[in-house]
Amino acid sequence: NAGAVAAGLSRLLQGHHADDTDKRHIHHKMLRIGLTHFRSAMVIIALQAGFILLNILLKDLNINLLFAIDIVLGILLIRLLDILGNRKTNPTGK
Repeated sequence: NAGAVAAGLSRLLQGHHADDTDKRHIHHKMLRIGLTHFRSAMVIIALQAGFILLNILLKDLNINLLFAIDIVLGILLIRLLDILGNRKTNPTGK
């Protein structure tokens, strides 16, 4: 999915192997903002369904544009989770 691709690209850009395990996976980010394992799994399933539905609705777009949209949305999702996680672990912003 787009989130996995975005995470892999992020790792590569930081000089790590794309498959390196770390606490930067999407489910760890969700746990950091306070979701339980179960709720994290349900949110991931809902997000995946949303990506599938979006791709079905936009099926007439150029495949490269659709892929770019998926990547951008995945990166934005990861960034949002990072921001929320940082607020949760450091509420003063310092």
